Amino acid sequence: TGVDGRIPAEDLKSLLSELKHYGQGLEEKPYLVVVNKMDEEGTAEQLAAFREATCTDPIAISCLLEDGLEELRKQLFSFATNLMDSHSVDTEG
Repeated sequence: TGVDGRIPAEDLKSLLSELKHYGQGLEEKPYLVVVNKMDEEGTAEQLAAFREATCTDPIAISCLLEDGLEELRKQLFSFATNLMDSHSVDTEG
């Protein structure tokens, strides 16, 4: 379970379900998964379980310790750049 007693994989599942329920294809849009509080005890094992349960490769960070924030910035930039590039291809073609 997460540090607050919730199950992170279930939280992601619920979020994706809410997006699907909202409609307009939001559940099909690309997304990044970021997990925080990696400074907490036991989070490495929880991260492994989360990866297995969700088939995702989340970006692991600790805002408290500022760990992983540079990697997050890089991933966000790359993600946004790829979205802009694919959008320009879609609108040109």
